[in-house]
Amino acid sequence: MDGPDRPLRRPELRPKDGARPRGLGRADRVLEALVSLEETARACLLLRTVLDKSYREISLALDIPEGTAMSHVHRARKAMRRMLEESPHDDETNDMGAQEHAR
Repeated sequence: MDGPDRPLRRPELRPKDGARPRGLGRADRVLEALVSLEETARACLLLRTVLDKSYREISLALDIPEGTAMSHVHRARKAMRRMLEESPHDDETNDMGAQEHAR
Protein backbone atom coordinates (compact mmCIF):
# COMPACT_ATOMS: atom_id res chain seq x y z
CA MET A 1 0.00 0.00 0.00
CA ASP A 2 1.51 3.37 -1.00
CA GLY A 3 0.54 6.86 0.07
CA PRO A 4 -0.41 8.57 3.32
CA ASP A 5 -2.58 5.65 4.52
CA ARG A 6 0.37 3.27 4.44
CA PRO A 7 1.14 1.98 7.96
CA LEU A 8 4.40 3.12 9.54
CA ARG A 9 7.16 0.54 9.41
CA ARG A 10 9.52 0.25 12.31
CA PRO A 11 13.02 0.87 10.97
CA GLU A 12 15.66 -1.73 11.76
CA LEU A 13 18.01 0.13 14.08
CA ARG A 14 19.58 -2.97 15.60
CA PRO A 15 21.51 -5.77 13.97
CA LYS A 16 19.78 -9.13 13.68
CA ASP A 17 21.52 -10.42 16.81
CA GLY A 18 19.87 -7.64 18.87
CA ALA A 19 23.16 -5.98 19.80
CA ARG A 20 23.07 -2.21 20.17
CA PRO A 21 25.12 -0.45 17.47
CA ARG A 22 28.13 1.41 18.85
CA GLY A 23 28.05 5.17 18.67
CA LEU A 24 24.27 5.46 18.39
CA GLY A 25 23.68 9.22 18.38
CA ARG A 26 20.96 11.15 20.16
CA ALA A 27 18.76 11.44 17.06
CA ASP A 28 18.95 7.69 16.53
CA ARG A 29 18.03 7.05 20.18
CA VAL A 30 15.05 9.41 19.89
CA LEU A 31 13.88 7.68 16.71
CA GLU A 32 14.32 4.25 18.28
CA ALA A 33 12.27 5.33 21.32
CA LEU A 34 9.63 6.98 19.13
CA VAL A 35 9.03 3.98 16.91
CA SER A 36 8.75 1.72 19.95
CA LEU A 37 5.63 3.60 21.10
CA GLU A 38 2.17 2.22 20.40
CA GLU A 39 0.87 3.68 17.12
CA THR A 40 -1.91 5.87 18.58
CA ALA A 41 0.35 7.20 21.33
CA ARG A 42 3.03 8.00 18.74
CA ALA A 43 0.49 9.77 16.51
CA CYS A 44 -0.84 11.84 19.43
CA LEU A 45 2.67 12.79 20.53
CA LEU A 46 3.74 13.82 17.04
CA LEU A 47 0.55 15.78 16.38
CA ARG A 48 0.92 17.65 19.66
CA THR A 49 4.68 18.16 19.74
CA VAL A 50 5.74 18.45 16.13
CA LEU A 51 2.61 19.85 14.49
CA ASP A 52 1.50 21.86 17.56
CA LYS A 53 -2.10 20.62 17.31
CA SER A 54 -4.53 21.18 20.16
CA TYR A 55 -5.91 18.19 22.04
CA ARG A 56 -9.26 18.96 20.42
CA GLU A 57 -7.71 18.81 16.94
CA ILE A 58 -5.95 15.55 17.82
CA SER A 59 -9.17 14.02 19.09
CA LEU A 60 -10.98 14.95 15.88
CA ALA A 61 -8.15 13.76 13.62
CA LEU A 62 -7.86 10.38 15.34
CA ASP A 63 -11.52 9.99 16.28
CA ILE A 64 -10.77 9.53 19.98
CA PRO A 65 -12.02 11.43 23.04
CA GLU A 66 -10.04 14.55 23.95
CA GLY A 67 -9.13 13.12 27.36
CA THR A 68 -7.77 10.00 25.69
CA ALA A 69 -5.58 12.14 23.43
CA MET A 70 -4.25 13.92 26.52
CA SER A 71 -3.53 10.59 28.23
CA HIS A 72 -1.73 9.23 25.16
CA VAL A 73 0.49 12.32 24.96
CA HIS A 74 1.27 12.17 28.68
CA ARG A 75 2.12 8.46 28.62
CA ALA A 76 4.14 8.78 25.40
CA ARG A 77 6.22 11.62 26.86
CA LYS A 78 6.79 9.63 30.03
CA ALA A 79 7.81 6.53 28.06
CA MET A 80 10.14 8.53 25.81
CA ARG A 81 11.77 10.18 28.81
CA ARG A 82 12.28 6.81 30.50
CA MET A 83 13.70 5.17 27.37
CA LEU A 84 16.08 8.05 26.67
CA GLU A 85 17.30 8.18 30.26
CA GLU A 86 17.97 4.42 30.19
CA SER A 87 19.84 4.46 26.88
CA PRO A 88 23.61 4.95 27.07
CA HIS A 89 24.96 8.34 25.99
CA ASP A 90 27.40 7.31 23.27
CA ASP A 91 28.03 10.64 21.62
CA GLU A 92 30.43 13.12 23.23
CA THR A 93 28.07 16.06 22.76
CA ASN A 94 25.48 14.42 24.96
CA ASP A 95 28.00 13.54 27.66
CA MET A 96 29.34 17.08 27.74
CA GLY A 97 25.82 18.51 27.90
CA ALA A 98 24.93 16.16 30.75
CA GLN A 99 28.07 17.17 32.63
CA GLU A 100 27.34 20.87 32.22
CA HIS A 101 23.73 20.34 33.25
CA ALA A 102 24.88 18.61 36.44
CA ARG A 103 26.92 21.65 37.53
